[in-house]
Amino acid sequence: MKIYLLDDDEVQLIYLSSVIEKNPNYHIIGKQSVAALAIPEINALKPDVLILDIELDDVNGIEFYQSLKYKPLLILCTSHLEFAVDAFTLNAVDYLVKPVKPERIFSALGRAENLNQLLQRSNIPRELNYQQDSLFIKEGTTYRKVAIQDIHYIESLGDFSEFYLNGPSKIVALVNLKTLELQLPTDVFLRISRMHIINVQHIESINAQDVYMKGKQLSIGKTYSETVLPHLLSSQLVIKRKI
Repeated sequence: MKIYLLDDDEVQLIYLSSVIEKNPNYHIIGKQSVAALAIPEINALKPDVLILDIELDDVNGIEFYQSLKYKPLLILCTSHLEFAVDAFTLNAVDYLVKPVKPERIFSALGRAENLNQLLQRSNIPRELNYQQDSLFIKEGTTYRKVAIQDIHYIESLGDFSEFYLNGPSKIVALVNLKTLELQLPTDVFLRISRMHIINVQHIESINAQDVYMKGKQLSIGKTYSETVLPHLLSSQLVIKRKI
């Protein structure tokens, strides 16, 4: 059974890994402490189970799970009891309270394994297809329809975001970049820094430090530098030019 770990506490990630890897039936295919970096990994790797902390540094774990296109079976792991009701609303397999003992971890994974086998036999799909090709931006009392393909990149303005469209056109909307990151389709949009989300369809060239988009150079943030380039190239044919 494939497992993904998301917790902003590196010590907790090490502990969970050391416990789970003692059972050869369980394979940890990914772990992350930054929610924004976990989104494309989970959608690409498609783990059977996600063990998720609720109180993450950059986002609420409940909101994070709700935003995923591909939703693995969920085991919540937190230091607090008050989120138990949320666990039921998300149909979580189990709810672990830190510090959690090894036998409690394996009990939760056993339940997830049984449920995963039932899902596989019943062929129930767990991935939602994002079919929208546009979004609406509210301007006063009206809603402006914007085609996804017309958005080049989005820049953070604190609680606002500025959408850069085809040509010189721009729109400022009352929504922050963190919220947009959770809502936009991850096969089209990618967070590359604290300041920018880009539409990957408009990339002209890229290196480890910068993305170039039709005359615009956007820097890749240090937190994202190790994942942006591999993520973009992983599904593309790469041909080395002869010099």
